Amino acid sequence: MSCIYQSYASCPDSVSLSVQVTELFVDSKSKLEQCTADLDEKQQRWVIILQDVQGEVWVFFAQLFLLIQETNMQPFLGYKPLFRVCVH
Repeated sequence: MSCIYQSYASCPDSVSLSVQVTELFVDSKSKLEQCTADLDEKQQRWVIILQDVQGEVWVFFAQLFLLIQETNMQPFLGYKPLFRVCVH
């Protein structure tokens, strides 16, 4: 009697197919978990890089502001300072 007429569980090929499906599932699951871990690590690195860049941008604008104040370029830039910065 062929496997077509027997139940799926009693077919000899069903066991090997079941093992193959299980192996594929386990392999896919482990690859997905590794990808998730890699993405989490990359996200953490990007957060640190973004914080560093934001800090550098603030420093740049603070230095630019001081430079404008020190060189009295306000009239040329068409802007009047809201307050004075005193550097000792």
